[in-house]
Amino acid sequence: MQEGMKSSLPSLESRPTIFLRFTEKANEGLVKAVEERLVEDGIIVFREKDSENKTLFGVTVKKNHFEKEAERCAVHKPCKVEGLQGSLSAFNGSYLMKPFEIVNRMLFQKSHDEGTVYYDSEGIFTSADRIYVLYEDLEALPVLKIRNTSSNLVRVLNETLKVPSDDMTSVYRDMYLFDTLMNNDFVDVLAPVHHPNISEEIWKETFKFQSSLPVEKINAYYGSEIAFYFEWMNFYNIALLVPGGSGLIIYLLRTFVFHDTVDTCRLTPLHGLITFCWAIVFLQFWIRRENTLSYRWGTSKLESQLDVGSSVFTTRHEFRGKERLSEVTGKREKYYPANMRRLKYVGSALVTIFLLGCAFMVMILSLNLQGFIKHHHDHGDPDCEHPFHFPSVAKFAAEGAIFDTQSTFCCFIPVIIHVALVMTMNNLYQVVAKILTDWENHENQLVYENSIIIKRFFFEAIDCYLVILYLAFYEQDVDKVRSELVSVFHVDTIRRILLEGVVPYIFQKLSQKKTKKEIGDAKKNEDVTNPQSSNESLLAQDAAKDHYETFDDYIEMIIQFGYITLFASAYPLAPFIAIVANFLEIRLDIFKVTYLSLRPRVVPASGIGMWRTLLSIIAWGSALTNCFIFTFSSMQMLQFMPEFFDVDSEGEHDLKSGSGRFVVFIIFGIERALILVGILLALAIPNVPEKVLLQEKRKKYIEFRSRQEARGVSSNN
Repeated sequence: MQEGMKSSLPSLESRPTIFLRFTEKANEGLVKAVEERLVEDGIIVFREKDSENKTLFGVTVKKNHFEKEAERCAVHKPCKVEGLQGSLSAFNGSYLMKPFEIVNRMLFQKSHDEGTVYYDSEGIFTSADRIYVLYEDLEALPVLKIRNTSSNLVRVLNETLKVPSDDMTSVYRDMYLFDTLMNNDFVDVLAPVHHPNISEEIWKETFKFQSSLPVEKINAYYGSEIAFYFEWMNFYNIALLVPGGSGLIIYLLRTFVFHDTVDTCRLTPLHGLITFCWAIVFLQFWIRRENTLSYRWGTSKLESQLDVGSSVFTTRHEFRGKERLSEVTGKREKYYPANMRRLKYVGSALVTIFLLGCAFMVMILSLNLQGFIKHHHDHGDPDCEHPFHFPSVAKFAAEGAIFDTQSTFCCFIPVIIHVALVMTMNNLYQVVAKILTDWENHENQLVYENSIIIKRFFFEAIDCYLVILYLAFYEQDVDKVRSELVSVFHVDTIRRILLEGVVPYIFQKLSQKKTKKEIGDAKKNEDVTNPQSSNESLLAQDAAKDHYETFDDYIEMIIQFGYITLFASAYPLAPFIAIVANFLEIRLDIFKVTYLSLRPRVVPASGIGMWRTLLSIIAWGSALTNCFIFTFSSMQMLQFMPEFFDVDSEGEHDLKSGSGRFVVFIIFGIERALILVGILLALAIPNVPEKVLLQEKRKKYIEFRSRQEARGVSSNN
């Protein structure tokens, strides 16, 4: 089934676009009935068996069927404008992004050569378009056609599920075929089919040591959601050169020229200022980049452009509610009271708070194990015992103990344990967050996904930052903050590279070796006539892979962004190290999606969505955290304003009596000044590039001219 490199995509009918795998629970009668139902709807089915004798369906459609669905899904493609004088290039506006229409299909052919392997032979639809449209078609397929009174599939389902046929026949018209198959564990995999030649070409081009990624090819093959993730990663990593350079220079000057510490270096607060301003500017330029790409890809203003049939914005199949007449459309709809959902929000919050309490206890035990919490508070009353000191745990960090803090290597073991526990808690909350979000019963798919993002980010961010915030604002010790930040940042970076790239690659190779051995043994013994035994199909190879999602990758990068910005004054070298780590991370992610994972489902996107909002919250919040580190967690403010502090013989400092209100006024004044600077920077950088604005104006002008000419109005009028 593998194709050689061609000048365009193979025809739709020649190879599967999406495949599914039946489980052992699905008997042959059910499999045959599903095949009949798909063929009844115009779906072409390629049937195969894998090495475990599970049935695989590769499905696709004919060209005319696909174009009808593309029109129904309002797939936006560049459309040539006829009847206007002048010849303009596509980029300057002679092509308008419009929903595809069969009647005007000739206008959607490109005027320039699109005969690449990423487009069909006419240069209209990409490989990603094919997947998106066919998914929409399959998801809208009911178990029983509306006009049908019975079918073989209904009979087989009734027998398999052991339900009375009279009770279910009418219900099947409102049930979706693939939801039914997957919810009842008849199908365990539903995914797009990889084109190995195309995905490998993207991987090879990405692996080249260059600043830009083949984002247009990624969009044409994987779709805009995946393309935006990789473009954001690349854009973010290039932007890190600013704080990375600043942090490296300050680190070198502090270490080799001034011989200062983080506490006493007068340049370190400057890095916090640079990082805050950089974060605001970076986000503004990313917004501009989003608008440029979404305009080019036809996903700009996504909510208004996509047809109501899009799975991103329509009612979720899992949405539950009472039926009623819609006050807007007058049609029957499911309704769920908003007040009930708000009560469930409260329940979700209580569960999250409880789990955060558990995370807090893990953090306290970890700090005891690392020797950060002593019998007495470093800055408190020497006669008052530290409230979070646990002697039975802290003794392991004592001198000569197993986790001696003075040891070069043993001191890292508690950090590794802590990172492992944090990862375990985050994985646990990932399951809890999905259960809670399902329980909240969201109607809209986009709102549902955003709800999961907010829950998981809130929990994982607090789980990751809690130790550092505690050390910064309770212990008020920048050395401990830096020590913990360095340890966690480095361990987490190494963990990501190993667990997300190296380890899966090793396991996949071992699995492939085992499979080849089993197939070879079977071929030797008896099954020499069965072609499947000697060469497992591409569908079977794909089915053995895991799903790929950008969800976890986004969270990890957002957490990293928080380490770099929120605690810039504690560890200026972090962004420089992140540049190297992210360069590898991007390539590992491309490698993962190419070789280790199922091909992702295509989802249209106009940007990175909720993740951008979370980045913005972190960026603006960094003004406050860095000001607090500057004032209360370190001696950095002492270097600039010694008149407000008393320093004892051991070098410990404290505010002078009566100076507290002045220091608070100064620190919040600095914080407000930073926010004002950030606002001015954000206002100075427009969200939409001038070129895109000109294109939009040109588009509106051409639309106006087209309407005028259609009405027979002279262009002079």
